[in-house]
Amino acid sequence: MTYYHVTRTWDGGDLLSLADQIGEKAAIRQFCKQWPDACEIADVHVHYIHLWDSIRDARRMARYFGGRVLAIDGEFIDVTMDTSEPNHPHYVTRGPIPATDITELTAR
Repeated sequence: MTYYHVTRTWDGGDLLSLADQIGEKAAIRQFCKQWPDACEIADVHVHYIHLWDSIRDARRMARYFGGRVLAIDGEFIDVTMDTSEPNHPHYVTRGPIPATDITELTAR
């Protein structure tokens, strides 16, 4: 199955969670600053890479938040449904996702 990820900062390498990129404590601080109303889920959420199962939804998210859409070959990654945000449940993985399984899509 193909999944999609929206990012502003992908460097072409493996896709990492925020915690793996900047460390858990810094990631929690950043998460709580950006989403203060959701700070209680930060300690878990910063370890996730968020995925979409629909290219349409991923492109909508990219237009709304800015960024690029990456297509992820999901054959060898462990993906689960995150329901901690009831207004938009979505797929997540703890990563990392190897760069060899990622394709950057052109904007539409």
